[in-house]
Amino acid sequence: GGRKAKVVYPEKGPPTVAMRIQDLYGFIGVIVNVAHIKGLVQMEKIRVLRIIARLNIGGPAIQTILLTNALNNDEFESLLVTGVVEKGEGQMDFLIERYHVKSVLIPELGRNIRPIRDIMTLFKVYGVIKQFKPHIVHTHTSKAGFMGRVASMLAGVPVKIHTFHGHTFFGYFNPLASRFFLKIERILALFTDRIIAVSPLQFEEIVDKYKVTKREKCIVIPLGIDLDAFLKIDPTAKIKKEIGFNDDDMVIGTVGRMTDIKNHRLFLSIASLMYDSIRTPKLRFAIIGNGELKRDIIRYRDELGLTDIVRIFDWQSDIAKFYRAFDIFLLTSRNEGTPVSCIEAMASGLPVVSTAVGGVPDVVKNGQTGYVIKSFDPAAFTNTISMLMHDKDARFALGMEGRKFVKDAFSKERLIKDIKSLYHEILKEKGVKIK
Repeated sequence: GGRKAKVVYPEKGPPTVAMRIQDLYGFIGVIVNVAHIKGLVQMEKIRVLRIIARLNIGGPAIQTILLTNALNNDEFESLLVTGVVEKGEGQMDFLIERYHVKSVLIPELGRNIRPIRDIMTLFKVYGVIKQFKPHIVHTHTSKAGFMGRVASMLAGVPVKIHTFHGHTFFGYFNPLASRFFLKIERILALFTDRIIAVSPLQFEEIVDKYKVTKREKCIVIPLGIDLDAFLKIDPTAKIKKEIGFNDDDMVIGTVGRMTDIKNHRLFLSIASLMYDSIRTPKLRFAIIGNGELKRDIIRYRDELGLTDIVRIFDWQSDIAKFYRAFDIFLLTSRNEGTPVSCIEAMASGLPVVSTAVGGVPDVVKNGQTGYVIKSFDPAAFTNTISMLMHDKDARFALGMEGRKFVKDAFSKERLIKDIKSLYHEILKEKGVKIK
């Protein structure tokens, strides 16, 4: 026979059972680590289902797209559920493709309330939840907030969050309907883990004025926007001929959906008063947007004799080029959550003049980045706008201060960080284990 190989042990002697087990655990650890590196073993991701009624032009659409895109990584898996816009509304569904967002379309989820169809919608949302099995359902806008939270309760989703981008308690419906929707929101809030307000002023309205929920359940997370295109604009180099104005025109512009809440009639009344009083051939106004009141707005403009003074444009996907043509941004809304158009205008280096409604004073710092007017009287606006028209240095100073403010306060990076932190906090609070 051949000689057997001699096994030489260390001075500590032959391995014990405990040593053998320790070696085995070490070997398994190496295998698991290698498998993890190669993607063979994956930790479960935090699944987030985001629901919005429709991707119409405005802050809610922008925010939901940005968050769904950003929270699709090694830690999160996100899915967006959305409906379709109503006839005449401008839409931002092109952002789904631009940001490579995974989405599910439920056409019936749109803004309008239709009881029988909405019951079917509720079951469709429930079906998506059962299939996706989210740890978190985060709803945006009123109707999606109702459908998403009710379906989440029925499906037993661990965490339910709702963001108020504005609210429907004032300016949208008659007083009776507004009271009804307020009662619905109070009931839903009892089954919601956290309610997000997009501004401090909105927080006070939700908690103290309308008493939707308790103070400890509500949190302020300001809007976040991709501002890169606007921050690149040189406010000293206006490009006006691209949109049909002369280089030496003084252009006062606004951007927004043509709905009653945006109050474009006040914008036109201000334009009429200013044109009659100043009588400068270089004064021009611009409105950018679509909506159900567009024909009425065009008719009212023509009745005021402003056809050649006020230009009305369809919604533009490259909206930054219009801000490049404006000298002053004017917002005349009856109500606002966080005014995205003001943020975009400020990022573009423009001074802003606006009605002092909703979350506007949290964005436009009076006398520092623009002016907020506590009135719907056109005459209250004309003095301020006229002063800015004749003071180029003041326009520049306000614009630069506004740009500096929104760059930090409303960046998409800050929004993503805040939302991730909130998700982790509530998952821990509710003891939800991610395998």
